[in-house]
Amino acid sequence: MTRDTWYKDECTKCQCVEKEGYATEECGAVECEDLSSQCLTTEQIHVPGECCPVCLETCHVFDGEEVTLRELGEQFYKDKCTSCQCIQSEDGQITEMCAVMDCAQPNCADEDIITSEDQCCPTCKNECTFGGIVHEGGQSWKEDLCTTCTCVRTREGLTKQCIAEACEDTSECKNAFVKPDSCCTNYCLAPCSYVDQESGEEITVGPGDRYSPDPCTFCTCRWNH
Repeated sequence: MTRDTWYKDECTKCQCVEKEGYATEECGAVECEDLSSQCLTTEQIHVPGECCPVCLETCHVFDGEEVTLRELGEQFYKDKCTSCQCIQSEDGQITEMCAVMDCAQPNCADEDIITSEDQCCPTCKNECTFGGIVHEGGQSWKEDLCTTCTCVRTREGLTKQCIAEACEDTSECKNAFVKPDSCCTNYCLAPCSYVDQESGEEITVGPGDRYSPDPCTFCTCRWNH
């Protein structure tokens, strides 16, 4: 007959046995090992849910549901805001020493404060969203040919700050050139020039133009702006 075993409580172990042709319950006390020669300290503790004591060489951390064994010197988190270490005190006791993290108030508007499941302290959102496009804090982008914007943090929260390019006055410029795909229509620049070998005349070309001062040389007048 199969002898099923079970526990009536932490320290009482029972089994089903056959006696005189009848199945009957037979129970006895759980035998605990003598730990006096094994423990580094003379103290022993009882872990909730266990019958036999254990040596106090480890921290037994109870979180309300189960016991976790922590080795001496081990650092661990009870929760995302409580850091602990298993230590041996001056009187020989081995216990856990814990500290709760002190969170500073995030320096941003309430609507920009975010919390994370795996982080204790709240932080500030670090992104701007404009026109459906997300920009990280500190990131710059071109709104148009003449405007550069940056995602910055102010007392009111994350916002964009923009700077428009200032175009120079070319109304009195003798050499005003149009630069393609640029903000300003005209730039007042000194042109490129060379002497034609055949005619001896000085030839002037504008930025972006190509020219050959001699049969073996090909040049491009570059924008220096």
